Amino acid sequence: MQNENQTLTPQPSPNPPSDFDWHVDEAADGVEITRFRNATATVCVIPSQIDGRPVSRVGESAFRDAVSLTSIFIPNGVRSVGADAFFDCSALESLDLP
Repeated sequence: MQNENQTLTPQPSPNPPSDFDWHVDEAADGVEITRFRNATATVCVIPSQIDGRPVSRVGESAFRDAVSLTSIFIPNGVRSVGADAFFDCSALESLDLP
């Protein structure tokens, strides 16, 4: 039973795979996000899977210059984040890591 004072925050839906450049990372047995393509988005929810494979890595500079993003949600299956992945994300206020 939920306490009356508690509210549930709805989780945003994952961005579609078309918002990302990505490639299959055979060594990690998953997908590496190499670039976020949606220049006008304020929220990015990385999907847990792309093309039936788990997203396991956020690559170097993947969100470079994503100046409109205020929030990024990273799924539990991501095991590593590359250097400067969020470089110049000047509006970023929250980063939800597993």
